[in-house]
Amino acid sequence: AEPPFPGLTLDLHGGMTRAPKPMDASQTALFHAVRDTGDLLGQTIAWKPSGGVCEGNNLHAAGLPNVDTLGVVGGDIHSDQEFAWPASFVERAQLSALILCKIASGEIDALKLKQLRLETM
Repeated sequence: AEPPFPGLTLDLHGGMTRAPKPMDASQTALFHAVRDTGDLLGQTIAWKPSGGVCEGNNLHAAGLPNVDTLGVVGGDIHSDQEFAWPASFVERAQLSALILCKIASGEIDALKLKQLRLETM
């Protein structure tokens, strides 16, 4: 069979550049804190692997536990069909604000979470 574009060559450079972000003790503890905060607001927060990578992978590799996708509710993540429900903007802003208040007050102990992460590095 003839190639579709005779004379065309392709060189692929690069590769996997972000470390994985496993659900280790620090990630689990932070997720539980976020889930419990969501419960206070009547929001169900569930963990689901997305198969994607983001800044969270880099943060985790640097020793910082984090929870991705606390943004708006939507669907078809990481696709050209990805969408967001505008009705979820306020509830997610409330969730983020309450999480930050709990970290600022010490109710969510960020230093303990980081120590858990460092113990697994």
